Amino acid sequence: MAISIRRDGKALGHDLKQQQVDSVKAEPMVVLEDGSVRSNTTELAKDLIGYGGTVPLEINLEDGKMKNIKALPNSNTPDFFQEASAILTKCNGHTIEEAAKLKVDGMLGATFSSKAIIGNVQRGLQYVANNPLKDSIWSDFDLSAKAIAGLIVVLLSSILPLFVKDKRYKISQHILNGIVLGFWCGSFLN
Repeated sequence: MAISIRRDGKALGHDLKQQQVDSVKAEPMVVLEDGSVRSNTTELAKDLIGYGGTVPLEINLEDGKMKNIKALPNSNTPDFFQEASAILTKCNGHTIEEAAKLKVDGMLGATFSSKAIIGNVQRGLQYVANNPLKDSIWSDFDLSAKAIAGLIVVLLSSILPLFVKDKRYKISQHILNGIVLGFWCGSFLN
């Protein structure tokens, strides 16, 4: 254990040395330009420890199906990790729901790393399933006729009084506010 602590700064997979914290953290989910999704489990599963430490993965999804899973740099023993990483191809071609239901056995002789890999895949898939993709920035906006009419009335009531000083305009604006914002939209602003 003393040699491991001296050489790697780790004991039983846990960091003992103070490491510099990167200012840029890995995003748990990123939508790429081609529409595919990349999930990074570095932050999602930092409590899952393999034989030599954490086992961060990069899960790539295309059209709602698993494209591939890639192991990110880790400090596990290469021989054991290579055996355990055979698990990474088991989910390819499955949807998120199908992959979550798969029963994947760990590799004999690489139990800790196998369990950490399986846990990372589960956490990555769970994160993607619980955080659906947004089609565009406009998907959050209510673009119904009621919302647009309310926006127009609000803009009219805030901009036109700067230029129009007529009493008839003010009365008609109050009536328009009451009808459109009060009765139709249900959000009267005073």
